[in-house]
Amino acid sequence: MMEHCQLLLGYLAGFLLKVKNTVECILDLIQKRKKWFGDMVDIRGKNV
Repeated sequence: MMEHCQLLLGYLAGFLLKVKNTVECILDLIQKRKKWFGDMVDIRGKNV
């Protein structure tokens, strides 16, 4: 029974780590995209 619980905990830990990495990746992309859009606005502002 104990081995079964440890196996489940191992799977859960691995799953949570993947979720954490995915969320961090998405947040990083959002920040880069915001910066990119900010640069686009700056370029448009300078052209006007």
